[in-house]
Amino acid sequence: MLTPEEQQSWTEAEAKKIYRVLTPPASDRVWYIKDGYTILAGDYGWGAPCVSPPERVAKFITLEGSDENFRSVWMADFLRNEVEFAAPKPDLMTFTGRHNPYPVKPPRPSVTLYLGRLKYFFLRRWHWWKARHIRRENLLKYGKSKNQGA
Repeated sequence: MLTPEEQQSWTEAEAKKIYRVLTPPASDRVWYIKDGYTILAGDYGWGAPCVSPPERVAKFITLEGSDENFRSVWMADFLRNEVEFAAPKPDLMTFTGRHNPYPVKPPRPSVTLYLGRLKYFFLRRWHWWKARHIRRENLLKYGKSKNQGA
């Protein structure tokens, strides 16, 4: 285990690095992952050692994957042989670009995604049709509505 001074200097050094994923981590070392995304070889992760408990700092490198708009997609602990150094982290205070230079690959569209969109489309149409016909049946059954006047 590292002393507090060693841990602080190591944390500051790791927080300024971007790594490329060589192999995905085991599922027990993944902190969170957004729906639809997976950690793939070739993804880039930004160093985030400040979230790791002190006993994990010496064993793992904690990385956070972000999309092109800097929104967090996943966070996981990696072994040193699962990642390689890619670049120093840009200073975000003086960074002029609008998009992340090292984004995580977006998920590929799947059949489930397309079927879900179709289901949503048809359900919306059905609800509209059903509501229209219920209103029409009520008008025929009970006469004019209050909004239409006498």
